[in-house]
Amino acid sequence: MKEVKSIYIFKMINSIINDGKTGVPIEFAEKLNMSLSNFKRYIYTMRKIGAPIAYSRKLNTYYYSEKGNFTLGFIKT
Repeated sequence: MKEVKSIYIFKMINSIINDGKTGVPIEFAEKLNMSLSNFKRYIYTMRKIGAPIAYSRKLNTYYYSEKGNFTLGFIKT
């Protein structure tokens, strides 16, 4: 069942990124009710499987550097 939980978390991360209001990393982790280290592992995994996740220090938010959406990989649109 751990895989099902991970898929749910990936979907939540994708949704929050698409809303454009992630906040700084610790705020994003808190929105997902997880530790910062676990959050960073999920972001690392998503990037590793193709999600072009970037972070803007100026806007304090994560975003996709390419247009598209994340399912179980990143699909460019």
